[in-house]
This record gives sequence, structure tokens and C-alpha cells, in this order.
Amino acid sequence: MKNNKYFKCFLFLFLMLISSVAGARNLWKGKMVLQNWNDHIVLLSGALRNVSFGDKITVTITDVTGTGGVDDYPIVVVKTSTKFKNIDDWPLIATTLNGLLHGQKELEFYVTYDILEMLRKYGLIVQGAFCTITSVDVVSTKYSHDGDFADAIWMGNVPFQYWANYVLVPNLQWQLSGAKAGDVMRIKYEVTADEEPGIKLGYLSSKDWSWIDFDKFVNDSIPADKNGYIDIPLTDEFMDVWGHYDKCHSALIRGRHVNITTILLYDKNGKELRRKKNLKIVEATYDNL
Repeated sequence: MKNNKYFKCFLFLFLMLISSVAGARNLWKGKMVLQNWNDHIVLLSGALRNVSFGDKITVTITDVTGTGGVDDYPIVVVKTSTKFKNIDDWPLIATTLNGLLHGQKELEFYVTYDILEMLRKYGLIVQGAFCTITSVDVVSTKYSHDGDFADAIWMGNVPFQYWANYVLVPNLQWQLSGAKAGDVMRIKYEVTADEEPGIKLGYLSSKDWSWIDFDKFVNDSIPADKNGYIDIPLTDEFMDVWGHYDKCHSALIRGRHVNITTILLYDKNGKELRRKKNLKIVEATYDNL
């Protein structure tokens, strides 16, 4: 009986080890030089059929050749190739790249419900200029297959150098979180340079895909030596825009000289909002875009 107990314990540990090794999967590997904005890598939806909710996708970047000038501006954008009426793509994250970068850089983001839906329908595009992509990988995390991934509406690792860098929080994420006016959005960040680091909030218009800032919530005064977070009250103004598909496709968080790592939601009493479980996602969710 005792031996049987040890055998079960060994079997459990062995399966966990196999699971963790199998969790890392290469979606694309090679050497794709992105010299101008027309260069890109396309992963069809079939290549992403085994990507799960909570997995982490990593794009490995190397050989940045641009200097950041008008004519050689190095940048990478990860997006899906959707066809929402006149909108040809659905950007997920973007980052500009330091022209003096040596070695490799990794752009990471976690697969949330809205991202998973888009990947399975439309695939993934890695587009950019003046850099080289060597791999696109997906790895299982503690959040994979977890319907209770509610502690963050966005998680990743995007180093912001200029205001052109951004992350998006699509409307579906607000749906899943149950956020309402009076709640608080917490943006966690790390300061990467002492050159006026800041964060701007806004949204992408559903009508013309333009970027619109909430000017009065601009924060340009983050202490250069402080890594921490800022709390943004979700006012009626915020929710009137961010919570409606006909006005706003996504909440837009931009930054400069900061690395945004996590976006959380809390109620007015400081309790973390928990993601709704087993919410059935239907295509009609996006019909108004």
C-alpha cells in the first residue's frame, strides 16, 4: 500500500514534468528580416489551434538596424488579420526598438479570451521594420486552461520608449471583468529611463480606428527611480466610452520610458474583480466594429 502511494506520487511528478516540457511550443522559427513596413510573418489560424487561454506568446527580435530617425524607425507590431468592415487588422501590442540594441529582445503577451478568439479565427501577423524576427513561441503558464484568470485584464512585457508604443484592452475584457463606474484600474509599470517617463490613457474609435486620448488623465510625472503602479478611477466618462462597442473598440494605454506589465481591476473597496467564468464568446460580440 505504501509502495503504491509512492508510485502515484512519482507518476504525478513525472506527468507534471512532461507537461511542462511539452508546454513550450515553437509556432515559427527562422530568420525573417523586416526591412520595411510591407515585410511581415503570417501564421494561419491552423498553426494556432493548440494555443490555449492563459498561454504566453513570445516574439524574439534581433539585429535592430534602424536608428530611430524618420527614415529608419525600427518597430514591431503583433496583430491579427481581421476584416472588420473597413478595418484590415486588429493590433494587439506594438513596440519601438532601440537602434543600439545588441543581442535579442523578447516581446511577450498572455492569451486572454478576446485574443484567443481572434487567433483562432484570423491567425497572427508579426509586422515591422529595421529588425529581424527569429522565432514565435508559445508556452503554457499557470494561467493556461484556467477559467478564473481574473487577476488581470492584460498581462505582458512591453517596454515603451515612445508614445507610439501601446497595449490594448478590448471591450470584451471589460465584459469578462464586470467592471463598472466607481471601480479602479491599476496599471503596474517599471521605469526604464529617467527621461520624463509617463503613461497616457485613451481609446481606439470604432468608426475610424483613430487614437483618442483622455487628456486630463495624462500622467507625465512618474518618479524616475520608482517602479510601482498608478490607480485610475473608472468614471462615468471612462465607462461610457470604453464599455460601448459603437464608440470604442479598445481601451488604449500608451507609455514612454516605462514597461507596463499588468493591468488589474478593483472595486471601490479594494477587492480584486474576478473574471466571469465560462462566458460563451460568440462572433456577434464584434458585429458593431
